[in-house]
Amino acid sequence: MSYWYRVVGLLALWCGLWSPCQAQLFHKQDSMVEWHFAKQPLGEVLEEISQRHALNFSYANDHLPLQKRITFHSKGRPLKATLAALFDQNDILHAYIGAQVVLKPNAARIRKRAQRRQRKARREARERETLKRGRLFKRDWPGELMEPKNTEPEPRPVYPTTPVEPLVPTQVGRTAPLRFESVTDRPSDTTFKKVVRPRLAQVAFLPNVSTNPRHKKSIHIASLNLLWSQNGGVFGVEIGGLGNQLTRPMQGLQIGGAFNWGENDAYGLQIGGLINYNKGNFYGLQVAGFFSGNKDSHGCQLSAMGNLTQTLYGFQFGLLSNIATDVYGLQLGGLANFANGKLSGAQVAAGGNLTWGGKSAVQLAGVFNYSAKAQFQIAAGFNIAQTIDGAQFGAINATKEVNGIQAGAVNYTEQLNGVQIGLFNLASSAKGTMLGLINIVDSIKGVPLGLINIVKKNGYNRLEIATGDVLYCTVGAKMGVPRLYYSVQLGWQVNAESDYVWAIGAGIGTAVPLHARWDFHLEAITMHINEGVVWNPDLNLLHQIKPLLAYRLNERMSWFFGPTFNLLMSNAYHPGTGIHGSTLAPYTIIDATNRYGTNFKGWIGGTTGLRF
Repeated sequence: MSYWYRVVGLLALWCGLWSPCQAQLFHKQDSMVEWHFAKQPLGEVLEEISQRHALNFSYANDHLPLQKRITFHSKGRPLKATLAALFDQNDILHAYIGAQVVLKPNAARIRKRAQRRQRKARREARERETLKRGRLFKRDWPGELMEPKNTEPEPRPVYPTTPVEPLVPTQVGRTAPLRFESVTDRPSDTTFKKVVRPRLAQVAFLPNVSTNPRHKKSIHIASLNLLWSQNGGVFGVEIGGLGNQLTRPMQGLQIGGAFNWGENDAYGLQIGGLINYNKGNFYGLQVAGFFSGNKDSHGCQLSAMGNLTQTLYGFQFGLLSNIATDVYGLQLGGLANFANGKLSGAQVAAGGNLTWGGKSAVQLAGVFNYSAKAQFQIAAGFNIAQTIDGAQFGAINATKEVNGIQAGAVNYTEQLNGVQIGLFNLASSAKGTMLGLINIVDSIKGVPLGLINIVKKNGYNRLEIATGDVLYCTVGAKMGVPRLYYSVQLGWQVNAESDYVWAIGAGIGTAVPLHARWDFHLEAITMHINEGVVWNPDLNLLHQIKPLLAYRLNERMSWFFGPTFNLLMSNAYHPGTGIHGSTLAPYTIIDATNRYGTNFKGWIGGTTGLRF
């Protein structure tokens, strides 16, 4: 009786709440509104809306962030839709109760956003710590050989290719010198123009023996060093029998029999028999028989031995190795490529690739790849990476975290978020799919697909002893996760002719919990039957589908039972009796032989056993 009193009371309360105020509120919801709030506290916004539209908001002051400054704009929308957009944007739940608009914070969304922020902060901190721990070199070797990237060089003139006057003067001699315009930014960001008067040509024998007494500070259009000389700069061509050394920029062509050495930037083509080295930046093509080095390389470096640069914007090719702090382009090395900073491009090496400290793009190696964050790696030997947000392919793959695909003969990762494909897969934590002959993982939120699957924490690992109408005794092992596990089985029987029969097979299954102690299992098994022989090479397969119920006796043991639907396919033939097929079936519902001599026998049986 008390139940009906409660129903009548609630109906009366609802009728009391449905008042003219309620009808007026629902009528207001269809009216068009225009709101514009810019960095205004939420409390003031609610108060203004309440006064403007005669709405009554009900909320707890200590629950809503009334001091939070919000920005919201809406025009030409109904009041109800505008309120919903405003509250959804600020994680507030609202409901219309009587003439009141009741507000409360959306705790679930706020919690999810806080969790996302925490995960992002942890991820960024972990990446910073990872890159800090993973620096391959304790010292900044490019900075020790070259000017650090953060160091402001002394103001020096830059010589553009556009001259103020023609390169070919109307008169030759001191009365008509060549003139070039140079624009340099001063520290105060003001520009000024300075006229530089280069020399037309000079010939030098030694560093202190030259046709131009001021050759160490001058700029020449043509310079010939019979042995070796130290000059100012070049705006044209310089050739040295042994080598060339410049203190000012080089623009044009520079050829050294053994070396080219520059204290400043270089633009154009530089060819050295053994070494090319510039403490400044290089823009163009650099070719050396042994080694090339720069501060920053904008262009192409070709060396028989190796290339060294602080930042590479372009292309590096060395028969032995290439070394760069940051790579934004391509490196090709016969043995190895090293990038101690960021790699945003590609590395190709017959020996290996090595980078740490940045976002990698593509690495290709004949033997190995080693990277901090690699989008894509291919190695015939093996790959090692701290974080992969793409794909990793190699004979042996090892990484700390994978968000994508990892494929190889042997794969290892601490955390897998994606797909792992290989003959042998090993992971500490996996979210995704593991596909291989053998899969071993501590915990997985996904499916391991393989012949042997071992999941240590949340997996389904069972040993089974069973009996049935076909095989007197079967022993099996089940490995995987409850949603999908694999099984391997051995069976034994003695048939009517007193011949020993043994069987080996494999299958898949799934487990669905029904109750605290009851589970439902659906399994499919295929077994090869050997009757009276050690191994029967002919077709003799038993297919079984088993819907089973399992009762957990304790934490480590369960009892299962259920029917089996059997189909036996056999090419066996008995000449004495003229019977096709196996004699293993206790009875048959289906017994048919096709024109190829394959016999099909089907029947329904049962099985029961214990699992540990």
